[in-house]
Amino acid sequence: MFHLCGWEIVSYSNIHYMRPVQTEFPSIFELREYFFKGITQQRNDLIAAIPSGAVKGAFIITGASSGIGADCALIALRDGYSVIAIDKTPFDVNGELPINRYSSALCDITDTESLQEQLTIVVSEAKAKNILGNDIYLICSAGVYSATDVQLCMKVNYQGTRNTIEQIQQTFKGTVRGITIIGSDQSYFDKNSQRDYGTQSSTMEAPYMCSKQATRRYFEELYAVRSKSWTPCLVAPATVVTPLTAAVFSEVEPSVNPRQFVFENWERENRDIPDGLLHPLHLAYVIVNVTARKPYRVSNQVIECIESGRGVLLDGGLNKRDGIVRFSDRFTRFSLTRADSPPVTRMMNFD
Repeated sequence: MFHLCGWEIVSYSNIHYMRPVQTEFPSIFELREYFFKGITQQRNDLIAAIPSGAVKGAFIITGASSGIGADCALIALRDGYSVIAIDKTPFDVNGELPINRYSSALCDITDTESLQEQLTIVVSEAKAKNILGNDIYLICSAGVYSATDVQLCMKVNYQGTRNTIEQIQQTFKGTVRGITIIGSDQSYFDKNSQRDYGTQSSTMEAPYMCSKQATRRYFEELYAVRSKSWTPCLVAPATVVTPLTAAVFSEVEPSVNPRQFVFENWERENRDIPDGLLHPLHLAYVIVNVTARKPYRVSNQVIECIESGRGVLLDGGLNKRDGIVRFSDRFTRFSLTRADSPPVTRMMNFD
């Protein structure tokens, strides 16, 4: 056990995690440093374990420079796939990535011409390296948050996702095997989900909510035209601390430290659950396996949920807002921290 920035690293069932040991909490910058600079060692371990043999296929991941998108890239690489990362900025991760398995398209997904141009370049390079394989999987993880800018949220979260999917389908045609859109629990805050708009904790969340609900509607359109070779999936991650959620807290509740809020919530309701299971890396593990439809990893309930067109809500037990939607015919909720409704058979298993 050791201390870092007012936190102590402890072990629980062979999982390393952290908990606060003092009342003075670190800044958002320190928070980001903890989660995205490899202090837990898990990311570096993934990079070191990336295999060098034949690839199983390719994952194309937007928003792959940081946060959940970056973790999805690492999980996919470690699982034997190549990765084409699409983002406006380079991959923010410690360690050396194998250039024979990783390609980067630096572009704005809201700019259709730039996206098409960069995809053409990286796909050509990937074919030359013979790392595409026969199956293509797409994870649309890119997203922004703004408390005031509706146009920005709609442009990136909705139109950017739509641009990407349409371009990938056009580029790869019949080889696309899985498409996962990263939504939000706010994708379902409406009357059909037993929640009224008026119960929102802050009306300033409306721009982000609108964009995520528009994205959900697009997912429903995709599901209606699905083919035998692919079925889209909408995954709404649990509340974890990422660069985006840190931005949410800084705009909506500037006086609240996100790390303090998250762990106070977790300690109050889930004192026996290791917060390591709420790490973005574990969300990414679920997302990658759901996208690839790994039958020996993904639970039968998740497969049924996807095939029926419902969204997959991942619950880490952190979001305790009064009246939060719990039941709907539009999604199924799965727990990252309980044994009775897990999305995957075993967490972080690479067999």
